[in-house]
Amino acid sequence: MPGQDKAPVRSLVEELKDVTTPEQFTQKLKDLKEVNNLTFETIDRRGGIRSSTASTVLGRRTLPAEQFVRDYVRACGVNDDDVEAWAQARERLYQQSRAPVPSPPPPSSQEPPQLADPAAATAPEPSAQEPQQPAATATARRSLPARFGTRRTIVISLAVGVTVAAAATTAVVLVRDGQCGTGDSALMSVDVRQGGAGQGGGRECVGVTDAIGTSTVFGPEAAKVLELIGQENERAMTGPYVTIAFLAPMGSGQGSLTGNRSVHQLEGLLTAQRAANDSQTRPNIRLVLANMGSDETQWRHAVDHLKTMTEGPDHLVAVVGTGLSQQESIQAARALSAADISMVSDVITADGFDATGTIDGGKPIRGLLRVAPSTTSQLTAIRDYLFKNGYLSDTKRKPLSGKAVLVWTDETPQGSSDLYTSSLKEAFLKQFADLLGDKDHRRQFYFDTRGNPVLQDVCGQEMVLYAGRQTFLPKFLHELQNRACPDKLITVITGSDGAAQPRDTPELTDPKVPTALVYVPLADPGYLRSSRNTNNNAFVYAEFERRFGERFKIKDLDSGWAVMSHDALLTAIAAVKDAYNRKLTSGGPDTLPNNHDVGNALSSFKTGEKRIPGASGFITFDITTGSRVTPGSEVVRIAPPGR
Repeated sequence: MPGQDKAPVRSLVEELKDVTTPEQFTQKLKDLKEVNNLTFETIDRRGGIRSSTASTVLGRRTLPAEQFVRDYVRACGVNDDDVEAWAQARERLYQQSRAPVPSPPPPSSQEPPQLADPAAATAPEPSAQEPQQPAATATARRSLPARFGTRRTIVISLAVGVTVAAAATTAVVLVRDGQCGTGDSALMSVDVRQGGAGQGGGRECVGVTDAIGTSTVFGPEAAKVLELIGQENERAMTGPYVTIAFLAPMGSGQGSLTGNRSVHQLEGLLTAQRAANDSQTRPNIRLVLANMGSDETQWRHAVDHLKTMTEGPDHLVAVVGTGLSQQESIQAARALSAADISMVSDVITADGFDATGTIDGGKPIRGLLRVAPSTTSQLTAIRDYLFKNGYLSDTKRKPLSGKAVLVWTDETPQGSSDLYTSSLKEAFLKQFADLLGDKDHRRQFYFDTRGNPVLQDVCGQEMVLYAGRQTFLPKFLHELQNRACPDKLITVITGSDGAAQPRDTPELTDPKVPTALVYVPLADPGYLRSSRNTNNNAFVYAEFERRFGERFKIKDLDSGWAVMSHDALLTAIAAVKDAYNRKLTSGGPDTLPNNHDVGNALSSFKTGEKRIPGASGFITFDITTGSRVTPGSEVVRIAPPGR
């Protein structure tokens, strides 16, 4: 700019090569503003970056998104060549953050314990950079800078002591879980073994993030979509916005029942968020991600932070996702309900895991809606399909009594109640009772949740009713191939989780040992894009798939989870828009809706008058349960050719 001294600016560019941490990089961005004598308001007018957004981003200890860096330094008067230098420095730090960090080796039993300096007990008051070593069984408190404009206190209890023989001195070493390398107390690095996730160990990041500068915290598989969500959140924050949280197990720890499907969920969410913000209707949608841990055992850490976000700059109005059909999800949903935060679940299907809360005999879960078809509705569709196609009757159209066996597990790998499988088991017992025969002839087989099926001879049967997770289905199908009657077709019937089983699985394509798999997917792209789809205007799904394909692989839609997460967020966004418009039409001030306003709007959807044009079909909700009442996808049957 005319008359501006470029020397300090050039000096900052040259110093970028020495920057090694996100904190240092962010400080350089602040220095750039100072040397040019600029204010955030001036930068806002020059570059279109909202002053509050710039202030928030530069107040963090995480790496800003690339687009923010480019827009910010350009608004500070940096020329095009130097803009690239800033972007390259940011990219270098980003790539460094993605490099895997090896887990520390377990302590050897031969190594002596590490002792704190005995002088620490009488040392002077420590500085902020040198925390005091606490005495044994003491409680150390550290106030850490938190995301989203709040401060939280992390309490670390210590009850470990070692005896030094020479001086009989007791001391401990302070060991603190990090904030996933971000310095953000909303995030926490945990040992997955603490949640009972089985052998193998490892660490994962749990808690809440808006993904701005933290794209690697939930693993390399999710890094791309988190980067895009962070960028979209920065765009959303340039105007009036509300926040919606996605609560779910993310990552692929030892106890994970989702695998890569959690990435598909994030992709579907971003597609819905971008479409809403592209519509240019108020307010914008900011999406935060709340990881319960791959086995959901860290749900409380995520939920406790979400409950603090309804006030202040975050303006949290609703939660989508809420995890899988297991006990931890029930506890999380009840905690959110008690805080007056409404929810729209995406992949929960267990009967009774709805607004009534009857699944475990507990209190109702006020404010919960579900966009996925229930377990009972899935099995009703399967039974109708099997009878229609002659699979459940003999040549005289008589039911095949006593021609099925039931396989189930009631527990997740960490030992908590698996509500999906128990609900599926109960639905099988009700809807397929004639196939199972009377009590004397019913054959029930259990299998270990960690994938070691114990199958007796199934050759006297026609079908296996599989009330288990898809995670363990590959091992189950493999063992089934060793049956004593290899020529006989055995049909395995299961719930929507079966959609994650690849259709080219060798055990399902082998004509010599024929095995078929039958299930109802949550959302089947093949059906949704076909002329058979009578529950959806063709352009609705086509537009969703077009937007999705702009950034992600179309194959990621096969599991159905991207579609369901998209539709859950779409429902919450519809409630946000309704609540905002109601405030305007009632003559009130042009203010953003809060969690109570959005909760009331979601509740009104249960009247049946509101239809959500979801990618999976038009969605309406039952007035009592809040469950979806419109049909989902058609039945899928995978079998060897000619069988």
